[in-house]
Amino acid sequence: MSDTATRTSPEAAQRRAAIVAVARRQAIAGGYEGVTIRSVATQAHTTPVTIYRYFGSKSGLLSELMVEWADATITRLADYQRSTPAADTPSAVATGFANIIEWAAADRNLLSAGLRALNPITRADSAAGPDSGVNGWLPMFTKLVGGCLDDPQWHDDARALTMGHVLIACVSDLVMTGDTARVAANIATAARQVFVGT
Repeated sequence: MSDTATRTSPEAAQRRAAIVAVARRQAIAGGYEGVTIRSVATQAHTTPVTIYRYFGSKSGLLSELMVEWADATITRLADYQRSTPAADTPSAVATGFANIIEWAAADRNLLSAGLRALNPITRADSAAGPDSGVNGWLPMFTKLVGGCLDDPQWHDDARALTMGHVLIACVSDLVMTGDTARVAANIATAARQVFVGT
């Protein structure tokens, strides 16, 4: 059976889900250091080789947790906007990103682990192309802003990337300080400034 067939089989999907579930529990309990490939493999009843085949590395596995968290957050943002519509775009994005910080506070260890998995932008990353480092997360940043606006078709690379960088900085600040109110106020201010005049 080919590797592609293995990855898309129901058994492989279940094994992958089990790996992600174990890694999520470990990240929530102990952050980045709390997740090891060997312990994830043992608890998920698989092998480290299987984890490397599905995710490539510990960073790849933790990045999957970030994507999963972001997908759930996008749904929450759209639901919030539908139930409490904002007066204008800057207010909607400001409120949405402040909510992201509030929700992130409940998942500090998980997001701390995910942030450590993000590859910093280096000269080598820049040489690798525009989708390297943080820029590779542009589709997620775009969806987060779209969730704030309850507009899955929203698209503005410059604003999305700016808000993504602000979000990473603010989540890092939240992880280090735990000062949810201050960080939420900071990201709301930044969002209003980025979206003023829209």
